[in-house]
Amino acid sequence: MLKTLVLKQKQAGIILITLGGFLFAFIFLFLYFNVIRVPGFPEFLPVKETIGFVEFPAALDENLARKISETLGVDWNRDIAPWASEKAALALLKNYGAEPEQISPFFFIQTRSATQAFSFLKNFKNPQKEIREVKFSGVTAFLTPQLSFAFLSDVLVIAPTAKSLAELLAYQSSSTQHLSSDSDFIQIHANVSGPFFAYFKPKEMPAQIFSAISSNIPYMPISTKSFPAIGIAAEKMDAVWRGMSYALLEKNLPPETPQAYRAKFLTVLPSKIDFMLSGQNLFGQIKKIDEILGAHASFPKLSMMIQRLINEYLPDVDAEKNLTPLFEKEFAFAMDSDRFLLLAEEPDQNAQEKIESLRKTFQKTNGRLTPKTRDVLLPDGTKAKEFVADPSKVKTFEEMFGGVTVRGFLLGKNGAVYDAFSNGTWFISNDFEMIKKALQSAKEPNNSFRESPLYKETLQPILKNPELLGLAVLPHGTFGFSKRTMPDHMETNFMWIQKN
Repeated sequence: MLKTLVLKQKQAGIILITLGGFLFAFIFLFLYFNVIRVPGFPEFLPVKETIGFVEFPAALDENLARKISETLGVDWNRDIAPWASEKAALALLKNYGAEPEQISPFFFIQTRSATQAFSFLKNFKNPQKEIREVKFSGVTAFLTPQLSFAFLSDVLVIAPTAKSLAELLAYQSSSTQHLSSDSDFIQIHANVSGPFFAYFKPKEMPAQIFSAISSNIPYMPISTKSFPAIGIAAEKMDAVWRGMSYALLEKNLPPETPQAYRAKFLTVLPSKIDFMLSGQNLFGQIKKIDEILGAHASFPKLSMMIQRLINEYLPDVDAEKNLTPLFEKEFAFAMDSDRFLLLAEEPDQNAQEKIESLRKTFQKTNGRLTPKTRDVLLPDGTKAKEFVADPSKVKTFEEMFGGVTVRGFLLGKNGAVYDAFSNGTWFISNDFEMIKKALQSAKEPNNSFRESPLYKETLQPILKNPELLGLAVLPHGTFGFSKRTMPDHMETNFMWIQKN
């Protein structure tokens, strides 16, 4: 009797454990598909077919409203804003058109008044008031010569064709996976969110869509087909856009020991510059970017471009052995018009020996910039003259400034390159006054880039443990970014200040 009771207790325990396992699995799946999701418009979109999604506030400022009005052929503030509620969105879906691989645009607008929305849409470019009411998957839809639309609760859906609208409405089922529960989309949305949000699958986007995005968002942080998915979020305050991009990598990068970026050279750079790039390990950054982008033929490898420059100006130098190590630590590069300044932190005790070797190679190679002529005999017996390099005409320059030796090469009438080594930093410039000012600022920072309004307005607000940061003063405004790369993704904080 006791043995039977123990057996029954074991059986009951097994049943309870099994039921508990099923219950846990059920709870996990319920949470995954119903709680771990992004609410809103993404709940209406098919995960596989959605290659682009842009969400924005329905209440737009005058400039943005004008741009959207010009694109859509409507007056946003007059025709749509009165009945629109909080948000609107554009979704790009592939294979939702008459032709395979065709991209179909869908508009989603939250409405506060479906009646007003319906009144506008039925009359939009429809002077004859032609409208048909049909049922697609149990949902009432409306078809005019220009539009196909339906209401899903308080959300208005506008499709390019009746067929594409019917396909989207047929997809609205709890048994199908929507963009809102896609793991990539959830990861990106959890890390970047703002009033303006964009999500793209660059590898799946046709070239014409890429061109359209570039023309409408010209300073998009990353515009490359190398990323499986990328999200960009931003907020706009007057003439300032501030935001962040979060891009998933095609393959995980090998882990590396992070080096703390101290931004030490920002106090050495001049306050007035047009372009700036600063970070850790210059050639390591180039290699990392190549690993992300280099697999795609449309993006030439940066390392190959750099190597061409090295082959032209320093052909006898083993770059891997003598050049790359000089930029392993912190570096900074800045330009003001046609003047440049390059700073590099001393990596080891052999740095100065490598620098001296580079000086000798540079003088020998760049004798071609101050050539001489010599007589030659052509194969047909004709006498001619040809230009050949003449290193002896490359004039060397040396001057003491503040206890530091500044060396230089005067190339022809106007060209020159100067360099100096002081307190563990290598200074290089094509302007003598610029390098002197940098040497002085390294000892006593004064009126430097870090003290300038340009830095405080464009870069300081977006610094977030960067490995690389940059700034460019462009004709229509100033763009700044702060980037860091993790094994599985790349984050970029950015600032875009438009000129009035």
